[in-house]
Amino acid sequence: NFLLLGLPLLEGLSADEMRAVLAHEFAHLSRQHGRIGQRVYCLRRSWEKIFEQLSKPRVEGEVSLRPLYSKFLDWFWPRFNAHAFVLSRADEYEADGDAARLAGSQHVASSLLWIKLAARWWEDYFCTDLWQRANVEGEPPRDAFLKLGGELRAGFPATETPKWIEQAFHQKTTNADTHPCLTERLQAVNQYPRGADRDEFPAAPAPAAVSAGETWFGDALTQIRADLGPLWAEEVKELWEERHARAGVLRHRLERLDQSVPQPEADEDALWDKARVVLELKREKEAEPLLRQILTLNPKHCAANFHLGRVLLDESNSAGVTHLEAVMEEDDESVPAASQLLHAHYWRT
Repeated sequence: NFLLLGLPLLEGLSADEMRAVLAHEFAHLSRQHGRIGQRVYCLRRSWEKIFEQLSKPRVEGEVSLRPLYSKFLDWFWPRFNAHAFVLSRADEYEADGDAARLAGSQHVASSLLWIKLAARWWEDYFCTDLWQRANVEGEPPRDAFLKLGGELRAGFPATETPKWIEQAFHQKTTNADTHPCLTERLQAVNQYPRGADRDEFPAAPAPAAVSAGETWFGDALTQIRADLGPLWAEEVKELWEERHARAGVLRHRLERLDQSVPQPEADEDALWDKARVVLELKREKEAEPLLRQILTLNPKHCAANFHLGRVLLDESNSAGVTHLEAVMEEDDESVPAASQLLHAHYWRT
């Protein structure tokens, strides 16, 4: 067994909090959760292959037991998944309990909340800002992670953190979750904060004064940061260059749109062309004014409704629900994607 330690965790968590994370992972290994999980995974893959075969178009005149199998699978598959997810969640509770006994329940709790917040920051800020550089820089930076520790020590954005914490505490475990939600895990280790049921949520864990990476690796951490950057740059080089080339094309297209349409605010097609470029080239939030202009001209514009709904739901603005419902009424093919976004929104809230 190999356990890989991510640099953001080592840079953001204290040594005590990181011990809680390691204790949780070692508990999975020592209790052989992986073996059972692997069997369940293999069984799931086998059934998925059967699903793929059954979903293929039937040959005309074919004599098949497919309808009988389908009825059985419609009965069996939800029950199998339900039991598999319950088993996975039970393993998580067991590992959390071991971690609490070995490293302290308070460190389990602070690491769980910190990881929730760090995941949002990593996706919405660090990675977004990093990949935005591909729009103007031809090669990925080789020093991308040198300042990671300092950024984490500065704390999460003050304007976003309260919202992220509220969402984390409002999330509920569903039938599709292999992990229990944050509130259930905190309750299981007796660390559920008082007042959370009344929407009085705790503050974000304080940044570690000395990180686990600094404690365990000392001066070698500087070299680890320096080594990781070039490795990452080589790994993403092809994807980065593709994005950079596409950004050049999109910038040129945006310039042509600005020059060729005399009154773009009154031209639905021109506005949508421009919105598509902004959605891909810049932060999605920057496309919101254009999407609203399109919907002023045509309230039933499916693509504008879909993207505006997605942008609003990302900000926990329930007005996005109305836009996604409008899409689903107009375009049957958009129902799966819109439903998935709505499900994620209701799960967060």
